[in-house]
Amino acid sequence: MDDIFKGDKRFDKDPDSFGSGMKHIGRGLKLLFFRRFFINIFLLLLLLAASAYIAYYLKPQAEIITNECPVYEECPQCPEFSCDSCEEKLLTEYVYRYRCSSGAIVDSPEGCTQAPPETNTPYISASNGISLSFDSLQFSTVGNISQISQINITIINNAERTIMPKVGLKIYETYSQEVKEAGFLRTISLDDVIGSGSWVRHSENTNLEVGIGKKTVRLELIDTLPDPDQSVVVVLRPVEFT
Repeated sequence: MDDIFKGDKRFDKDPDSFGSGMKHIGRGLKLLFFRRFFINIFLLLLLLAASAYIAYYLKPQAEIITNECPVYEECPQCPEFSCDSCEEKLLTEYVYRYRCSSGAIVDSPEGCTQAPPETNTPYISASNGISLSFDSLQFSTVGNISQISQINITIINNAERTIMPKVGLKIYETYSQEVKEAGFLRTISLDDVIGSGSWVRHSENTNLEVGIGKKTVRLELIDTLPDPDQSVVVVLRPVEFT
């Protein structure tokens, strides 16, 4: 039988030769990598893209833990205080001071250390430890009119309470219901608070005119601290206006 490949140089050598096989592989790689350059570049880029894809999507993903501070609502702002919104109120505060016999003004009766004075007049009256002394009266007479110029009194408080005194003056010939209901001719306001164990001497200048003749001068001590005022004691002194 005739050999149909006789004369073909590719089949001249033994096809089972190892060296011949490696030679054919080398030729194929040469054709692949050196003669088809653009195809090789494309395949290389494709291989790199596949490698990047596998490396990114198949690697284990690290768990991201964030520690965020809690968000709190802002506290509402307190309203500013303004006195314009307050109702106007008037407060009355009473401050009491004490006058000693020496004339000194103190905050408490303990501030006065002097003993009460001795009164030599017979015209004195006391009630519940509070006494009023009608020390003297000065007047002058012109014609049928006498004018009282000064009245001197002493108030001693030995009671267990504080008083704010005023003294009412009446002058009459005969005491009657009309005189009782009539108002005072003059009111002596001392504006002093007399504490327990304290006293005060007072001289009141006046220009009170009265008719001549024998009359009675009546002094009434009144405590204005209670409401209403409270009568404490009355002193009567007969006077001959001549």
